Amino acid sequence: MQYRFKENWTFGTGLLWLRNNYSIEYNYQNDTLGLSSFDTIPLLRSSAYRIPFLAETRVPLGLGYFVTAAAGIGLDLMPSDAFVNGSTYDGINTRDYEAYLGRVRWLSMSMMTELGLEKEPNGENPGWYIGVYWSSALGNSIWVEQVIESNQYRIVNNGFLNSTLAGLEFRILLK
Repeated sequence: MQYRFKENWTFGTGLLWLRNNYSIEYNYQNDTLGLSSFDTIPLLRSSAYRIPFLAETRVPLGLGYFVTAAAGIGLDLMPSDAFVNGSTYDGINTRDYEAYLGRVRWLSMSMMTELGLEKEPNGENPGWYIGVYWSSALGNSIWVEQVIESNQYRIVNNGFLNSTLAGLEFRILLK
C-alpha cells in the first residue's frame, strides 16, 4: 500500500513473506586434542514476515518513466525456530550433525533501502517497477547452534547472526 502525499514522494507499507536459506560452515580446531574439522551443513530454512515502512522519492525521466529511491525500517517477525540434522562422510569418518536456528526475540527491526526504475500505469495499461533492495537487521536477530558428532568427539558451537538480505524486485503497478 502506498500513499502519495506529494507529486514525487510516497509512504508505503505492507506485508512481506521471507523465506531464508542458510548454509552453515563450521571450522573447529583443538591443538590439545589434535582435532581439526571443517564441514558445511547444507541447508537450513526458516520463514519470517516483515512489515516495511518506506519513504520513497522518484525523479521523472520523461514518457512516464521514473528513477525511484526508498529508505526505511522493517519490523521482522520469525514465528518459529528451524532445525536440520543428517550425516556427512569425509572418506575416513562419518559425522552426524544437527543445526538449530532461532530468533533472539519475537520482533526485530531492520534498515531497508531500494533503488529502481518505474514505468507509470497509463489508463488501463499497467505499469511496472524493477529494482534492487538491501536490508540488514539492527543488532543480533538470530542465534545458531551446531552439534557435530563422530565416534571420536562431540563439538557444540553456538553464536549469533545479523541477517542481511539483498535481491532483485519486480512489481506490476495498477492504478
